[in-house]
Amino acid sequence: MLDALRRFPNSAFENKIEKHYFEWSDSARLAVIPFAAERDLKLLTAALLKETEGANPALRRQAWKGLAKLADKEQIEPMLALALKSGGEKEQQQALKAVAEAARRTKSERLLKKQLQTVYPSAADSQKIAILKLCKKMGGKAYFELVEKGLNSASPAVKNQAREILLKWQDDAALPALLEFARKNRNNKKSVLAVRQSVRIIRQSGMAAERAFLYLQKLMPLAKDVSEKQMIISALGQFPAYPAVRYLSSLLDHPELSDAAFNALSQIVSQRKDDSDLSPKEIYLATLEGRASEAVRQMIEQQRNLNKPPEGFEALFNGKDLSGWQAVAYSPPQKRALPESKLDSLQKAADREAKKHWLVSDGVLMFDGDGYLGLQTKREFKNFELLADWKIEKFGDSGIYLRGCPQVQIWDPAQWKVGSGGLYNNQKNPRNPLKTADKPTGRWNRFRIIMRGERVTVYLNDVLVTDNVILENYWERDKPVYEQGPVELQAHNSPLYFRNIFIRELPDEPPLFKGPLFNGKNLEGWKVIGGKPESWRVKDGILYTSGKGGGWISTVKEFGDFKLSLEFRVPAGGNSGVFIRAPHSGDPAYTGMEIQVLDDYAPVYANLKPWQYTGSIYGVQ
Repeated sequence: MLDALRRFPNSAFENKIEKHYFEWSDSARLAVIPFAAERDLKLLTAALLKETEGANPALRRQAWKGLAKLADKEQIEPMLALALKSGGEKEQQQALKAVAEAARRTKSERLLKKQLQTVYPSAADSQKIAILKLCKKMGGKAYFELVEKGLNSASPAVKNQAREILLKWQDDAALPALLEFARKNRNNKKSVLAVRQSVRIIRQSGMAAERAFLYLQKLMPLAKDVSEKQMIISALGQFPAYPAVRYLSSLLDHPELSDAAFNALSQIVSQRKDDSDLSPKEIYLATLEGRASEAVRQMIEQQRNLNKPPEGFEALFNGKDLSGWQAVAYSPPQKRALPESKLDSLQKAADREAKKHWLVSDGVLMFDGDGYLGLQTKREFKNFELLADWKIEKFGDSGIYLRGCPQVQIWDPAQWKVGSGGLYNNQKNPRNPLKTADKPTGRWNRFRIIMRGERVTVYLNDVLVTDNVILENYWERDKPVYEQGPVELQAHNSPLYFRNIFIRELPDEPPLFKGPLFNGKNLEGWKVIGGKPESWRVKDGILYTSGKGGGWISTVKEFGDFKLSLEFRVPAGGNSGVFIRAPHSGDPAYTGMEIQVLDDYAPVYANLKPWQYTGSIYGVQ
């Protein structure tokens, strides 16, 4: 039967399968389910949901397999409810596996997490255990939050299951909990498992060297014996950060750890053959004296000059603490609307929370990746040039707010297919960078950001990526960006690293022409050429013409190089222009130049040539 069906398109039998499904024998339904999944017959999902509650275990298992491949977002919630009611641990695990596959396939991970958070508090212990197992299948920070609830459960069965999952968790969301578990259970054999799993996660996570070093350093006092400490030291060799080099050097005289420290250092620095007869400490000192690889020499030199501003700049970050910074506690409109007492209360609460997630280590300002609470300078700036080094991990996301407005974008181009340095929140003006100039995640990048007035220019790693673009006001779209405001570092639920944050305030640019060309009151400074003077008039701040009387209007003053800004409006079918460098004799469109102003959409202009549209230089082909 199935071979025959495969010869026809879905439309020939899809409705019939749905209608007659439960009229068929069990064996026929067992055969039809994988065929439906193969042909993506989504009309069968309602029948499969019902089948999961049927009496035939084989059909129930087959139905879950089908739902894993056919269910849409709308079926995730009923699938979860049915899976939690499934009988037998083995069948329930298959059902939960189907829920996880369907959620990933339909990109419904957030929806599933929200449903689990809703169901978990009132679930029975057996269901909580099942939910924790599903969280393990999904992985990631959002799902680990439920595992943490399980670790604090009053139920021994739920707590034990959460611990078992913790010790097998595969991503860095579990690292703080693993360290805490190892600390509290130092006399328990499972402490060894926690330490080993932590090291395994750090090695495989792809996290930045600075964060890896902090975790590995915290693991050292939790290691129960020399072999565990040697394992941790070995892992340090994978992360060539200056703090790791410095820490490993401190172990070169340790009677039990010197060999492991030396081996780890040898991963970081290049060794010369004639150094082989020297002691580990002598080899390390030799690298500092000039025998290190170029990469290590640069690392040491960078550390010496870290957070020292170049001439003309000042450091916004001192490399030691959060002096001069505070949490982003409210938006600019809230700052204007709320009373001072409320703003002060919000600021104090946000600052307390920020200290839990933002820290300084070896001259680097780090965010732990938990939440969205950013930092901002306490000072406000108007026009400035900003330098900042930044680094993200895989799928990282951040940005730098200018004058309190988002943002010069920072993210992983491998995920978004667009590089960093664009003005992401623009709607009317360009928002994407001119090109991708990011270094691979885990490596340092440098921004040079210049802001004058409303316009922003961004260089990323010395490549121009945003060229004098207007930054729009995200908070109040009908207004220009604020005249001054703080510099903000955006937190976006992923680990972040900043250093060398320097600023130079710039003076206001003098206007190219002092005073407006048009005073909004009369024609002072203007004269009518080749027409009747009364055809040009001023009303309500608008310079306009009736269109009768001919001629054109010109400034009395002549200009060389200039920047001209004006607003114009034409009636339906209207035709005008802006003449530049045009003498008062002859046709100014040809004796000078005309910037075309036209109703491009009028039927009479349906067949315009490229040089005739509004904004073109008329006649230039």
